[in-house]
Amino acid sequence: MERRRARSVATAACVSLLAAVSLTGTALAQDPLARPIVYQVPGMDQVTVRRDLSYRVDGATEVKMDVYLPPALERSARLPAVLFIHGGYLPVGTSAKDWGVYTSYGRLMAASGLIGVTFNHRYHGFDDPSLALSFADVADAIGYVRSHADDLHVDPDRLVW
Repeated sequence: MERRRARSVATAACVSLLAAVSLTGTALAQDPLARPIVYQVPGMDQVTVRRDLSYRVDGATEVKMDVYLPPALERSARLPAVLFIHGGYLPVGTSAKDWGVYTSYGRLMAASGLIGVTFNHRYHGFDDPSLALSFADVADAIGYVRSHADDLHVDPDRLVW
């Protein structure tokens, strides 16, 4: 009975590994943060991405965002925007906006007719200064999108975060 259970578990693990490899096209050893989401809609590969917009500068430190725009966007278009805020603290130098999940979400929003915004904020630990800095970064990201609404094709009164 134990051998049969062990064999079933091993078989299930192999099937899961093969399914994961076939879905991603790579081995599971690939950086999991680079993997995109599985769900897709038509047009995700046709969006325009405005990368590395500096929305806050503190001395030599620039905090950046990426903005995902729908394909064939009219010059006068003003669309709702979705801002994706990463959770948890990150080591200094980590760029959550470049993770596969966030780039996929940005593309998904743009292909669905919305503006997607991914950005980094500086929450680097569980101390009060880092948390306050992170809150300020998030507020500045929202403020940047609103103040650059025309350039980013955003309706400043229709933001979600």
